[in-house]
Amino acid sequence: MNNNLGIDIENVVNVQLLKEQRGANYDNINHVIMMTSETGAIFDGKTIYATYKNIVGVKADFGITSKTYQLATAFFGTSPNPIGSGGSLIIGHWRKTDLTLPAVEFDTLTGSEIDSNALLKTLRQIEDGSMKIGELTLENLNFGDAVTFSDVINVLNRSLPAGYPSAENKPNDSNVPTNGKSTFAYFDKHLVVSGKGLANASEVGTGTFIGNLLGLGDSAVLAKSTPSQTLPAQSPDEAITDVVAASSGCGYCFIDEVSNDQILKLASYSERSTLRVSGAAALLRGCS
Repeated sequence: MNNNLGIDIENVVNVQLLKEQRGANYDNINHVIMMTSETGAIFDGKTIYATYKNIVGVKADFGITSKTYQLATAFFGTSPNPIGSGGSLIIGHWRKTDLTLPAVEFDTLTGSEIDSNALLKTLRQIEDGSMKIGELTLENLNFGDAVTFSDVINVLNRSLPAGYPSAENKPNDSNVPTNGKSTFAYFDKHLVVSGKGLANASEVGTGTFIGNLLGLGDSAVLAKSTPSQTLPAQSPDEAITDVVAASSGCGYCFIDEVSNDQILKLASYSERSTLRVSGAAALLRGCS
């Protein structure tokens, strides 16, 4: 049955699947890579593949009108299925055209997981809190009147220098930037800091150091601001090389049409690599 995407979703074959085995050096050939130029909701230039065990995740990330979803439906609809033999569908991204990444204006420091309720009790005993987060120094932080963890966040935000995090993004009276990007915020058990010139929290030299209590010390993850950049288009063999290096896939196919020259390069890549074209990959005969 052909659909308006030009994909025959019934074009499948019966194959013998390798039963899942155990061993430190064992490669499961039922991990199948399906390469697509569609970005969906996940391929942003940093993420180049995603692993799926069912069609629900593919639907959420790519939508039901995508070619990726249509081919994934064929993969998950076969019997026997690679998933039952410990396999998975790995959807990899082929950057078929140049991809421009937007600038990231602010540094972001994401703290380690904290228990806000337990931490609140400790912070309420501190009236001289301090920490240095790169170019940002905070002192004389009094949490004695904090009733909820939201009060803790308010103490942090209100202690910021006027106009922080940038002159172009002046905060309101609560030191919350007017575009909605809070300097200090609490998300899913992590304290997140947004600003300029950030670094992992260190001691100021005066007062009670609170950086480690807040999870902003050495265990925090720092992402620096970046200018806009353009990632160049990839050839199919370059794309599959990157995805295979980052994932556990052992067989692959391309949704997009590839030229004869590109097919020859892919064949050459497969010959010189350890990648095997598995029986499970044959389930997707509709791929290029």
